[in-house]
Amino acid sequence: MAHPQPAVAVLAIAMLACGQPLFTPRPAPPPAPAPQPHSVSEITAIRQSHAGAFGPSPTWDVTLRRDGTAEYRGLGNVPMLGRYDATIDSTTFQRLAAGLVHLGFFRLAPYYGAAGTDHAYVATTVFYGTDSTFLIREIGQGPRVLDVIEAAIDSTAAQLSWSARPRRGAQPN
Repeated sequence: MAHPQPAVAVLAIAMLACGQPLFTPRPAPPPAPAPQPHSVSEITAIRQSHAGAFGPSPTWDVTLRRDGTAEYRGLGNVPMLGRYDATIDSTTFQRLAAGLVHLGFFRLAPYYGAAGTDHAYVATTVFYGTDSTFLIREIGQGPRVLDVIEAAIDSTAAQLSWSARPRRGAQPN
């Protein structure tokens, strides 16, 4: 009776000699594209959050809404700590929303970062209809257009007149 072991050994040597795997798995299908608004007028809110690495880093977020309201939350290591409210006029919001579409925000990857956990990051979320698109990047990572997008949101927020929101339970004077 013949032993199958020499035949298996010959087959293994032949496969190694070819330098090719016995089978190649199919690549994973590309992720489904994120939903996009059909028009700039569908964008209802834009939120940007800044969070730090381990240690004292500025941590804050701002939300700008089409309905004219804006909210800022200073969470740590920023000059304005606490919650603040402002109004944003419809033309300014429309211009910012149109800029995000023009700059290709909805075509960007959802994450740009390096390996590791001790990195400051910026997260940007754009809300439209019942959907939203979320993008996060570690500072210094990703395409240059992200710097432009983040600066546009920061600049728009910096031009608003912010009023401190009374703390819950605070007694009026």
